[in-house]
Amino acid sequence: SLLAFFISRTAGISIIGKSWIPLALILCMVADLLSLQQSVGFQNASLILLGVAHLSFGLFYIGQKHKVQPLYLILASAFGGALFWLFYYLKVIPVGEGLLTYAYLAVLGIHLVASVKLIDQSPWPALGVLLFMIAQGLFTYQQYGNEDKYLNMVAVALYGLALYSLIIGLLGYVEKKGKVSEHLSD
Repeated sequence: SLLAFFISRTAGISIIGKSWIPLALILCMVADLLSLQQSVGFQNASLILLGVAHLSFGLFYIGQKHKVQPLYLILASAFGGALFWLFYYLKVIPVGEGLLTYAYLAVLGIHLVASVKLIDQSPWPALGVLLFMIAQGLFTYQQYGNEDKYLNMVAVALYGLALYSLIIGLLGYVEKKGKVSEHLSD
């Protein structure tokens, strides 16, 4: 529904890199479907697709020409680093396992740093990425022997809020900064 919403609201708007956002949403949707399977192979494929989706969001940010406040970069990098340290210190992921999860968290960290480029325009994309990181932490915690149906419900809710926050923020940015195509303004 977020994909249809984004496309319908931005149909007549031209902005550099806008097509990366629907691609990222399609990849998230396919990853979500794969994650419903219990097989490790499907779970790994889901993480790979989510990583590519977040890189697609990042390609949108690259197309936007904004300077980033150094403080925002420092805070985003510190949060990503703290999450890695927490996972390592608490041994949430057993040694030798979960390298794909760590790679996915690294991509989320890159997305977080990239999203702060738009924070002066809207804090929602950065908030969305932070929620993605927290949700992934909860999913990973459960994946390694700590299953809890209530914790899973919280993780799923955070994941949904993450996507919603990200898309609402990007939609607002695209609507504000984009130009209406001439053929629609006639």
